[in-house]
Amino acid sequence: MNKKNSNKGNGKGTIKIILLIPFSFVAILAITYIVLYGTNFPFEIRLKTGTVAQHENWVESLTDSLRTLQDAISKAKIESEEYSTKLKKLQEEIQDFRRQHQVLLAKVTKLRTQSDNLKSQIDSTRLARIQNLNKAMKAMQDKEINSLLVQLDSRTLLELLQYARDKQVAMILGALEPKRAAELTKQYLHTK
Repeated sequence: MNKKNSNKGNGKGTIKIILLIPFSFVAILAITYIVLYGTNFPFEIRLKTGTVAQHENWVESLTDSLRTLQDAISKAKIESEEYSTKLKKLQEEIQDFRRQHQVLLAKVTKLRTQSDNLKSQIDSTRLARIQNLNKAMKAMQDKEINSLLVQLDSRTLLELLQYARDKQVAMILGALEPKRAAELTKQYLHTK
């Protein structure tokens, strides 16, 4: 029986210790707070000790702040939707511009090809004509050639020089005035 009685006494002591631990924890926490921050309690604790009117003002202030915040959020949502719509329109315009750019690039490429083909045709036609002129000049007499060469412009003479053989180059330059022959020679040397 002594064991039972001693257990009952120990149980009461254990309960006291268990109840004492939370109280001592709160006491240690309060002492630590006072040491660190002084006797100024945080705002929340001061409100609990305030009057009902102070609580109502605080609730009203929070409600006003909440309404203002909700209004700001709804405005931000509306602006976000507007910006999203504008962004979609701009993205569509960019896609349209890209498509137009691709179409224009294809047209430019096609035009360049046509231009190159035309230049090639013109060059081959011009070469054939110059070769025919060279053949005709071989059949002509010197006086006829000289009078013809003097009347030709510098561009035509340069083309003749480019496709002429050495003897023909000498004949062409010899038929011209010295000053014009010198200028034509300079141009001829820079073109080859």
